[in-house]
Amino acid sequence: MGDKLRKPPLVEALCELRFDPASPWDMTFPGLLYERVRAEFPDRVQLDALEIDVGNSPARVRAAPVQRKADRVQFSRPDRSAMIQIGPHLLTVNHLRPYPSWVDFRALISRILHEHERVAGFLPVRRLGLRYVNQMELPDRPRKARDLSRWINLVPQLTRGLDRPVRGMYQRYEIEHDAPVGVLIHQTGVVARDGSPALLLDLDFGSDSPGVRTLADIARWLDLAHDLIGTSFVETLNPEYYERIKKGDA
Repeated sequence: MGDKLRKPPLVEALCELRFDPASPWDMTFPGLLYERVRAEFPDRVQLDALEIDVGNSPARVRAAPVQRKADRVQFSRPDRSAMIQIGPHLLTVNHLRPYPSWVDFRALISRILHEHERVAGFLPVRRLGLRYVNQMELPDRPRKARDLSRWINLVPQLTRGLDRPVRGMYQRYEIEHDAPVGVLIHQTGVVARDGSPALLLDLDFGSDSPGVRTLADIARWLDLAHDLIGTSFVETLNPEYYERIKKGDA
């Protein structure tokens, strides 16, 4: 995001569309879409949702057996680098490593949306989202919260008795935007990966009123959302650390 990075820290990128619950849905849609994309996404698996019935008795809550409900179907490339998920009033397109570029991911999203439209028609979009999850190795674990300023600009201000060594950190902000209208869920944290500390930067922008009426509208919205996420990525990181990431030195 932003400038071209020698070692992109991207773990996963995904585009999610949630359609109006009142729009038509048919259980044949997943199978019809699969036939159109199976050459590229041959691996098919059913993803189940869990339902727990806690009962209706006012005297006590009674745990009932967990029931599995067919929720969505996932189609994957053989190398698991990209996948599609389709369910009732839901469509997502995911890309894992190796991530090629926004141009390529955008083209993939566009192809899947066209195939979905040929199966189900253009369904009213209730929510549209674009999310990028990044993970960057840290040379050492931050001893105190203020040490995070070496890597990010959003640093927790722990004072007095709270200013002590930290084992981990997580913070979340919901930031409003108006071009396009939506909310950026901005999450940072320090996690352990293979025993080594890593910085998690999760940027999830979505709109509950995207105002899209055609596939071209969706493409324009995605371009704006991608630019917003890219700017947020750069502005989150300490400038010196960002330069190191660009050069592949981080």
